[in-house]
Amino acid sequence: MNNKFVIAELEKEGFTCPNCTAYSNHDWTFCSVNETEGRFCHKIYNSDVVENLYLCKCQHCGYISFWYKNKLIWPLASSVEAPIEEMDKDIKELYNEARDIIESSPKGSCAILRLALQKLCNRLADQEENKKIDGAIKKLVEKGLPTTIQKAMDTIRIVGDEAVHPGEININDNKDLAIAMFRLLNMIVEKMIVEPKQIDDLYNLMPKNKLEGIGNRDKKKK
Repeated sequence: MNNKFVIAELEKEGFTCPNCTAYSNHDWTFCSVNETEGRFCHKIYNSDVVENLYLCKCQHCGYISFWYKNKLIWPLASSVEAPIEEMDKDIKELYNEARDIIESSPKGSCAILRLALQKLCNRLADQEENKKIDGAIKKLVEKGLPTTIQKAMDTIRIVGDEAVHPGEININDNKDLAIAMFRLLNMIVEKMIVEPKQIDDLYNLMPKNKLEGIGNRDKKKK
């Protein structure tokens, strides 16, 4: 997981590039846009409405992002970290779909992330993906799900529910909350899929007789 993800901001010198995902310094330049006449402008008159179009180039890969009216307009997803590599393909597709609309619809992003979480939780609980997410979390808790991961899952579930149904949380006025949901989903995959696999891979490198000894020890406990 990229632990040094830094959100892109207007005229910020260093942040995570949306193209190469590396933390890098960026070079900024701008030109003026005459909204009154719908063209780039060299001369400005009192009656003109003028905004600046900023171009930002990554020093690492050369990718150029575009900013207009002090907001990022391309690419759409650079304010959100990329999905963790080990995330299942279909869940990653939902994650990226949510990333693509975060600027225009934080509420829509949270609703899509809730669907991604539902798929993930039901998969981890070994049940059909159309089952209710609340039941899947409950089943995982009964299997010993760590409290921190349960809280992360329920946070995404609640925020996603609030995005779909009118509730107490106004997500469109709180984009930072929506962005945090992406981080939580990555953390869940890290803790529930990546770390157990890493431990299993190392464990299975142990000599066969040692593993058999551990198995016999645990049988005695039972």
